[in-house]
Amino acid sequence: MYKKGNGFITAGFIFFFLLAIGILAIFLLSGNIGKTKDNIPSQSTKLLIRGLSEIENNYTDVNYSLEYNGKTYQEGFATKDAFEEVNAPINQTYSLYCWNKDFYVRRAVFPVRDAEAYDLTCSLNEKIGDLNLSVEGNLTSKLNKLKLNISTKDTFKKVVICFSWGTGIIDATLPEQNARCDGNWVNWSSYHPENGTYDYYQKEYPEGEGIYRCPSDDSVEKCKYAIGSVCRVIGTEKPLSYKSIADSCYYTGRTLKNSSEVFDIEVKMLDIRNKLDYLDIYILDQDRIKYSEDTIGGWRYFTESGGENLGNKEDYYIHIPYTGQETY
Repeated sequence: MYKKGNGFITAGFIFFFLLAIGILAIFLLSGNIGKTKDNIPSQSTKLLIRGLSEIENNYTDVNYSLEYNGKTYQEGFATKDAFEEVNAPINQTYSLYCWNKDFYVRRAVFPVRDAEAYDLTCSLNEKIGDLNLSVEGNLTSKLNKLKLNISTKDTFKKVVICFSWGTGIIDATLPEQNARCDGNWVNWSSYHPENGTYDYYQKEYPEGEGIYRCPSDDSVEKCKYAIGSVCRVIGTEKPLSYKSIADSCYYTGRTLKNSSEVFDIEVKMLDIRNKLDYLDIYILDQDRIKYSEDTIGGWRYFTESGGENLGNKEDYYIHIPYTGQETY
């Protein structure tokens, strides 16, 4: 026998069951509103990445790293034949780092404000150059003054000079060095025009020392102090591959661009000297790699990484023998 009451209960159960499913569906859908399958906000755009050689004036293959808010957003490789498309949020200021085997790392900053596609062409303008070396002066006495001349037709970035010597030498030194900026050194890595804020470098050194950037060429230095266009650079540690070779290393703060530089070297020797004494001078460059995700401007300059040279793959050196009288 059909009972009216049971039918009412059954219909009520179905109604509430369907209502619960509907609420659950709305909740799940609302959780995905504004997101794509890649979890990118719907307010996004396409960034078109490509590398350009300013030297040859043509497109070139590049490695790239795209960042905003100091964090890596995407890394990859863009060929010379087509743009690399990257979906990315709008209303951000992006830093694009790009490089290849022939060029030093270059950073370009791009504010992205709307959903139109953006052309992020990264122009490489610092071609890695070979060196020509010469020395004026000789090792002949207790105190010797040498002039080291370094020249290149392209770019040799952030020169480091290391010394290795025989038993008759006490020390080989360079005077303190300055890095110069075409403009004034600043203590921030990026400016965000959308909200008028800066990304300031963290203070990693005692008071009076810090990290500074030259806006004209995006060069970053560790400075004992920076006043106007002058940064008194901080010395460098020996590169890992030179710890057992070099007796001392100096960071000069200099970058050569189709130019030459002369460095004054002072060499002190013992009273006892002989023909086996010598001075070897090594000249290294630096390029920047990602140093830390937790530090603003986390790209730092090094001579090597993982046992391989950064920048120029060659090591340059010149050998200077002792040519004075032997003393005993």
